[in-house]
Amino acid sequence: MSDEATKKPKLEVVPPVTPSDAQDIEALLLDPGLGDGITDTHWHQIPIGKPKNYFRVHPDPMFRRKVEIYVHKPEDAIEEQFFVIAPAMRGRILEARTCTLATCIYRDGSPRLWPLMFPRPGEKDNPAWVSARKVARDAIDRWVKLGMGRAVVYKSRQPARLRAQSRLVKASALH
Repeated sequence: MSDEATKKPKLEVVPPVTPSDAQDIEALLLDPGLGDGITDTHWHQIPIGKPKNYFRVHPDPMFRRKVEIYVHKPEDAIEEQFFVIAPAMRGRILEARTCTLATCIYRDGSPRLWPLMFPRPGEKDNPAWVSARKVARDAIDRWVKLGMGRAVVYKSRQPARLRAQSRLVKASALH
């Protein structure tokens, strides 16, 4: 055998050559601020009416708007239907009244609009409406649940764990 046949080839590690258009993988991705389409939540229908469970009212006044609203109660249905009156029709539908649409959120993150009714000019304020507005004010600062009190008025209830915490805070403030 000759020296050339027994001569071993020189092996070297050659770094891979990355094509110039694949060097910056981040440049291929779209802006993450656009969302990923899988985890983004979109609400296509937001319920309107009294909150049914523990909720909060959004503290920003921009999330509470005064509107004129008509409440339709179909004969064979349990749920009410709400219609916001367009400017051209305001004052023309006798059953419509002024309300504040308050944006509420449940503990699971789902939204709800709560119409807080007001009396018409010259009309006496309804105790249930007065108490509902008070509960809405309470819900700006803490989680509450609507409950019925005596004389058809609403009262707010805190979750049991929060009631216990607030009792401890009050007791410690006394010492």
